[in-house]
Amino acid sequence: MKKNIVSVITIVKDHEKGLRNTLNSLLVQEYEQWESIVVVGDSRDKTYEVACEFADQDSRIKILKQSDKGIYQAMNLGTQYAIGDYVWYMNAGDTFYNKESILIGLNAINKFKCGLVIGGYAVQDTNPIEEYSFPEKELSFGIIAKSRRGTCHQSMIFRTDVVREFNGYNPIFKFAADYDLILRLLKTSTVVRIAEVISAIEPGGVSDINLSKVHREKLEIRNSILTNSRHKISSAAWYMLITLWLRIRKRKS
Repeated sequence: MKKNIVSVITIVKDHEKGLRNTLNSLLVQEYEQWESIVVVGDSRDKTYEVACEFADQDSRIKILKQSDKGIYQAMNLGTQYAIGDYVWYMNAGDTFYNKESILIGLNAINKFKCGLVIGGYAVQDTNPIEEYSFPEKELSFGIIAKSRRGTCHQSMIFRTDVVREFNGYNPIFKFAADYDLILRLLKTSTVVRIAEVISAIEPGGVSDINLSKVHREKLEIRNSILTNSRHKISSAAWYMLITLWLRIRKRKS
């Protein structure tokens, strides 16, 4: 792997506008030692043509095609071809928050010498803009396990070797494989949260519209990793609270 290259992996299907937004936010980054791996699913619009258009303009952008095997399988495919020391998953429609985002993430992961850095994030198209940022600290299993809004993969920069050590995302999980990867990673590596907002996520994604399924998978993931019965009881209680909150929110909407 080449020194300090950040591999930005973008998966996309039927979202040419979103792909343009994502790649444009990458092209303006102040940190220029990056590569872009765009994994394009079978699309009915001009998504593949848009990917080719950007690749023709900048040799750092590479394209992979994959028939529909799932979101996390596509992210794993991109990881297989990554040449960078670090990997950042920024899917089509999501963007880097500003021109310094990659530099902020890279400086942090080098500073803390950890396997993963998680930054804050904003939600696009909200007025006033919704930002979710939390104080800088090293994250424990308990903090991640009970986090409702504290993590999103768009604001994560991983060491590539750490992701590969755990074989990337587990495709058994359709909605929360990123959560599973973080909890597994915590067994052998340090995870640090920074306060800076480094991504802007597009609302209405797969996780947003399947929140009950997301939290059901998270419960399954916690139970597969936890061994202490007290922790499992706490996990179940947390799931019940989240489920109640989702029901109340649905009634109010």
